[in-house]
Amino acid sequence: MKKQHLFIILFVVLLGFVFGVVQYYQALKTEDVSAVTVGLPNPGHSLAQLECSANSLCVDTVNNRVGIGTNNPATTLDVVGNISTSQGIRLNTASGDSLPTCNIGIRGTIWVVSSNSGVGDTVYICLKNSGDVYAWKSMSEIQRSFSCGDVVSFIYNGNSVTYGTILSSTGKCFMDRNIGASQVATGYADSAAYGDLFQQGRAPDGHQLINRTTGVPVYSTTSTISDFPNNSLFIVGAGGDLSWRITRDYNLWQLSTSNNNPCPTGWRVPTLTEWQNEIAAGITNAPTAYSLLKLTLAGDRVYGDSQGGKMEDVGVRGQYWSSTYYPSGSYHGNLSIYADSASMAGDVRAYGLSVRCIRD
Repeated sequence: MKKQHLFIILFVVLLGFVFGVVQYYQALKTEDVSAVTVGLPNPGHSLAQLECSANSLCVDTVNNRVGIGTNNPATTLDVVGNISTSQGIRLNTASGDSLPTCNIGIRGTIWVVSSNSGVGDTVYICLKNSGDVYAWKSMSEIQRSFSCGDVVSFIYNGNSVTYGTILSSTGKCFMDRNIGASQVATGYADSAAYGDLFQQGRAPDGHQLINRTTGVPVYSTTSTISDFPNNSLFIVGAGGDLSWRITRDYNLWQLSTSNNNPCPTGWRVPTLTEWQNEIAAGITNAPTAYSLLKLTLAGDRVYGDSQGGKMEDVGVRGQYWSSTYYPSGSYHGNLSIYADSASMAGDVRAYGLSVRCIRD
C-alpha cells in the first residue's frame, strides 16, 4: 500500500508539471499578457498582436504600427493626447531635395533640411493654401507672407485683441491704433482710440492701463522705484535718472526681442529716426497725424510725488514714445503732436505716454 501511495503521489506531481509546461508554452505562443496592463491578446491578428482600450497601448504587428490612446493606429506612431518630453523632440531630417511629397496624408508635418558646412538648416512645414494646393513652406516664407494691411492678433492684458495695420508714407508698417485702444480712431480727439499710457521701457504689467470711458487710470501710484516692479502701480517717485527704475537701462524697448517690449512678436517701438522720418513725410499737426497714421491726442500721465500720477493734456497733445534716448541720457525721445504742430521732444522715462507699434 505504501508503494502504491507513493506511485500515485509521483504521478500527480508529474502530471501537474507537464500541465504547467503546456500552459507556459501556450502563453508564449499566444503572447498572453493578461497580467500586463498594456492589453490582452487580439485573437483576430497574428501572434504578439496587442489590442487595447482607447486609453492604452496597442502594438499592431500586421502593419508595424504603435498606437497610444487608440486601438487603430493610422501611422507608425499614432498618439491621441498630449506628448511631453524632458529632452525635446528631434524633427524629421532630410538632405537636399529629399523631402517627401507634401499632400493631405502628411499635412502639418514639420521637416528639417540639413545643409552643408557654413549654411544654416531650413525648417519646412507641409501646408495647404487657399487654392487647396499642398506645398512645403519654409518658416521664412511663412513669416514673409504678412502684408501691411493685414490684421494682427495677439494677447494684451490677458485678452485676445486684433488690430489692423497701416503702410506709412515712408514705407513702414504701423499698427492702426495705440496699444490698449478699443478701436481705430475716427478723429484725432476720439477717446475710444486713445489707448493706454506706458512708462518708457516698462513692461505692460498693468501700470499703463487707462479707463478711457471715465478717463481715470485703472491702478493708483507708488513712490517706490524698482528695476523689477512686482505690481501694477504707476511709479511716481522717479529716481536720480528721472526714471521708474533704480538702474539706468536704455535697451528695454530697443528691439522686438527686448525684455520689456510692449508690442507683440515681430513688432516693436519706433526709433527716434523713424518718427522723424514720418514728420518729414507729412506729419505736421494733429489733422495730418490722424490722416496718415490714425494718431490721436491721448494726453499723458505725469510723474513726481506732488503730481500723483495725474492725467494731463488729454485731447490737447499726443505723445508717442520712441526707443531712443534724446536729447540726453535722462530723457527719451517722443513724437509730440498738437492741433497745429508736430515735432520731436524729450521726456523723462517716468512719464506715461502712448505707444504705437511698428513692424520689425
